[in-house]
Amino acid sequence: MKIKHILATLILLAAVQFTVSAQLVLGPGIGYGTEIEDNGIAIQARGIYTISGPWRAGADFNYYLDGIEDYSVWDFNVNGHYLFLEGDGLQAYALAGLNYIKFKVKTGIPGFDGSASDTGLNIGGGIQLPFGGITGLAEVRYVLGDANQLVLSACILFPIGGK
Repeated sequence: MKIKHILATLILLAAVQFTVSAQLVLGPGIGYGTEIEDNGIAIQARGIYTISGPWRAGADFNYYLDGIEDYSVWDFNVNGHYLFLEGDGLQAYALAGLNYIKFKVKTGIPGFDGSASDTGLNIGGGIQLPFGGITGLAEVRYVLGDANQLVLSACILFPIGGK
């Protein structure tokens, strides 16, 4: 099992070596999911890679701070971005992609813990604006699936590598 983890880490590091440039930005953020029980606030990690011209790939992971004891919700998203506006550093994009969401509950009774998951489609858009050496991002995305919800996000992105 450890060998699989080591191999996966090495592959990831090799992939990062090939993509390290100003084309890759990573950063933390916050989000809000409208259909998460009690409190839809999430902490987020996000990465965006510029593929070519107006096309980009983005991925983000959200852990929702739902406020319910022994209950957790997280999601992972992979999206394609199309830049339709660029000027004075401002970038606006449309997005479409996939969402995977996981719900877990711990009952404290052996054998009665539960989990559920769902996949859905993402549609939405966002804007990015540079501030010195970093970039601010605001995004609105709607997830279509059994776990339909509107997700609002704000992130700070840092370029990886130099340009």
